[in-house]
Amino acid sequence: MFMVNSLVKRGKKIPLFLFYFIFSYRFSQDLTKYYTARVQENGILYFIEPKNVFKSNENKFFYNLTYLNSNDTIALKFFFIAKSPWKIDSFCFILPTYRICDKPYKLYIDFDGKNWIHRYEAHFEFDSLEKIYQFDAPPLILLRSENQTTSLKISSRKWKREASTLKKIYYIIRINK
Repeated sequence: MFMVNSLVKRGKKIPLFLFYFIFSYRFSQDLTKYYTARVQENGILYFIEPKNVFKSNENKFFYNLTYLNSNDTIALKFFFIAKSPWKIDSFCFILPTYRICDKPYKLYIDFDGKNWIHRYEAHFEFDSLEKIYQFDAPPLILLRSENQTTSLKISSRKWKREASTLKKIYYIIRINK
């Protein structure tokens, strides 16, 4: 009698274990599709893949992040696609209680026959940019030029996903410093 009960109990543990194993693997996040790390002479270079999560009604915005762990700044390179040319002189992440800004460096501006394609690079301290992803509330990106301003938004749902992924990547970078 004791052996039969023992086998039944053990039988229940195996399916639960398999259930846990299958679902924990299925829902674990493979971060390698979000970033690349390469060893360089002067440190590890991290490239965080392009994102298209911030939007405005009339303009398109894509960005990627590059970080060399021997330096303490992150380069945020972005494409800004608009109907007219802009000379962007301010890039800000804005939250209710926190803000970081930089004067971006223009890489180039081009025209594709329909839209103006702007490529800029902004630099932020590693800790400052990492702090943005610690907030539950989604930030607003504010771009300013001499005579124009636009705000780029992200939905709360997309922000949770984005912040969750980038927190993990920042953690990997931090432990490899």
